[in-house]
Amino acid sequence: MLETLLQREAQWLSGEGPEADVAVYSLCQLFRNLADFPFPSQCTDDERQTIEERVLGVLDSLNLLATGQYWSFADLDERERRFLVERRLVRPQLLDAEGARGVYIADDQSFSININDENHLTFNGLASGLQIHEIWSRMSLIDDTLAGVLDYAFSERLGYLTAEIGQVGTGLLASVVLHLPGSHLTNRVSNAVNMAREKRHTLESIVVPKAIMPIDARPPNGSALGDLHKLTNSSTLGRSEEETLFHLKHLALDLIKSERESREQIVSDAPLQLEDRVGRALGLARGARLLAFHEANSVLSSLRLGVSSGLLDQFSLHQINDVLMGSQNAHIEMKCGHDCDELTLSAERADLFRSRFA
Repeated sequence: MLETLLQREAQWLSGEGPEADVAVYSLCQLFRNLADFPFPSQCTDDERQTIEERVLGVLDSLNLLATGQYWSFADLDERERRFLVERRLVRPQLLDAEGARGVYIADDQSFSININDENHLTFNGLASGLQIHEIWSRMSLIDDTLAGVLDYAFSERLGYLTAEIGQVGTGLLASVVLHLPGSHLTNRVSNAVNMAREKRHTLESIVVPKAIMPIDARPPNGSALGDLHKLTNSSTLGRSEEETLFHLKHLALDLIKSERESREQIVSDAPLQLEDRVGRALGLARGARLLAFHEANSVLSSLRLGVSSGLLDQFSLHQINDVLMGSQNAHIEMKCGHDCDELTLSAERADLFRSRFA
């Protein structure tokens, strides 16, 4: 079953691509609905089944199923469903949906299509570094192809109609996940958040959905999980897809420049503190016997900073990303083959760190 996904390399975790020292990965989500059905929450079970069958028939006719696989949620247990959310291939909303639903996943895990979450179709595209245009190029081609067969819900005045009013218009949400430890240490994050808001974007701390991790995964001090923030366009109405991507990329580049300036300031003004932070994190990664999830993310943030700053040339961003993914609850449980309590999860997570950073 899903063990094959656990064993395969996901392209978007490679740690390569433009600006990958700060931009961890890029994500585009596109929301579409069929014109002759209500939104999924208002559909009957038979209607959801018909939507699933219709979309799968189109995917098969376009040979997309030859380069990927469809997973029906009816065939997956709760742990496997959480695993797909952690893998960024499924939106948390699909866990809470009802009736016939599932996800098509491309073999390289860089693209997926959710069927019957809040919308009939949700396209997800992922890439390492700052590559939103590259994601959109592929996604747009698939969307145009499906639009030629499926009748999308569309208004001449409003654009594409979606279950959430904030997604009406293009139906495109583009995001870049940024690692901003330097901005935190130099107190620049608040300015970055305000700048994003002024330019019709949001810059928010990464928070693990409670649907996949019931215990609140936010760090005790309230800071961002692993110093990770997601930059996203806050409007899908009034701008074309190309304009949305243009503004998002330029804002991301401004934030990346600011983060690099912060890191240079730290290296110049407090090199010993930086070396101590990285050294302590490496010691914890190599010696810990228990690691809570938020603590593991803090360690990875410092190690990522060490790699990007040249202090840890024996490790790579790909390795950091791989451990970040593998240290999540459902990933650990999939590897173990059974559900785990918090103590077991912490112990298994520490074992993973010791084996990868020895």
